[in-house]
This record gives sequence, C-alpha cells and structure tokens, in this order.
Amino acid sequence: MKLNITYVWKDALSSFAALMIAVSRREASAVSTQSSLTTHSVAQMRRTMIALLAALPALVFGLGVALPAYASGNYGPDTCLQGWVWREAVPGDHVCVTPATRAQATYDNSQAAARRDSLRLWHTTYTIPVNGSTTNDVPQYRLYGDHINVGPVTVQLRRNSDNALLRAWTVNATSTSSAPGGQFRLDTGISVCSRPPDSYFRVFDPISTRWSDPYSVKTICYTL
Repeated sequence: MKLNITYVWKDALSSFAALMIAVSRREASAVSTQSSLTTHSVAQMRRTMIALLAALPALVFGLGVALPAYASGNYGPDTCLQGWVWREAVPGDHVCVTPATRAQATYDNSQAAARRDSLRLWHTTYTIPVNGSTTNDVPQYRLYGDHINVGPVTVQLRRNSDNALLRAWTVNATSTSSAPGGQFRLDTGISVCSRPPDSYFRVFDPISTRWSDPYSVKTICYTL
C-alpha cells in the first residue's frame, strides 16, 4: 500500500509531540512533589526522547515511504522525472525541460556568435572608367557590413595619423538570408592606393549605439 508522506509525517510528529509533553509533565511533577523520580531517571527519559527523534526517519522509511528531496526525479536528488532532461544552457544548468527545449538551447548557444551585433566589415573593389577608357580603370573600395541592426547606419572614413574625418556616408542596412540582422553595401568612390594602410572605416549602429572596430585601408594616394 502506498502511503501519503504528508499524513505519515503529520501523525508521527503529533505522536512524538504528545510523548514529549507527557515526559515534560512527569519531570515537572517529579520536581514539584519531590517524588521518587531520581535525577538519573529524568536523564534517562531525556536520552530516550533523543533516541526516538533520531529513529523517526528510519521508522518512516520502514513503512515504505520516501522522504521528500529538492529537485528529486526518478533517480534521486538533482535528477529529472522520466521524460525530462537538464537544459544545460550553461554549466550547472539543471532546470528540467523537455528534450526539444534542451536541443533548442544547444542550438541557440551554437549560434551565439552569429547573432551578436558584431558589425563585421570587409571590402571588394570595383572600377570606373577614366575618361571613357577601360584601360586606365582605378579600383575603388566597395565596403560591406553585416551582423548589424536593420535600418540606417553611419559609415566614416578617418585618417590614422590624427583621426581626422575624411568622408562620411549614411547607408541603409537591409535584412538578408545569409546572416542574422542586416547587411549593407557602399560604393565609396575612394581609390585603393599602393602604400601601407593610412586610414580606416568605422560603422555606427544607432540602434545598439555601437561602433565597429576600425577597418584599415589605403586611401591617401600621392600624385606627382
């Protein structure tokens, strides 16, 4: 027969409380009436009460009743019930969820870097014919950015030596299927020079109020 733990504990504790009251009354009566109850007998009763208190859990277990445990599942403390698993979104995350929820948490963790507002920049080049000729094409910077919020963003070109602002643009980042968030492309009209990097692009996302890391380029060309 399966016993209800609430009622078993209630009955056991009630009986023990009654016993303690009875013994206390007997001790009080012995002191007030100077009865034959000796100090040794009082001490013996106290030891008996302590032993009964210690034996109470064993008594309950002997009746086939499991004591309650925090976060206890089918296999003991800190386990989940059958059909539930630890979420494990972070180390030590023992929240019990369905397997599908744990799988989703694992996938979300694997996509954390891709979903971050990291404002990634890169470039290619394009050409514009000079004086209608296709033989003297000068490569220009075509700047790309992704992992940014959808909407207008600010692009700046600054000089390395003194951080002076050389050019600025406002472009619109639009949704893309290739990466979370938005992406933009900007044909800068800035020529690619044959010299060490001397300037850098930076992009400002007004939604997150974050700036991208500087993206070094070679834009200051010397002419004779």
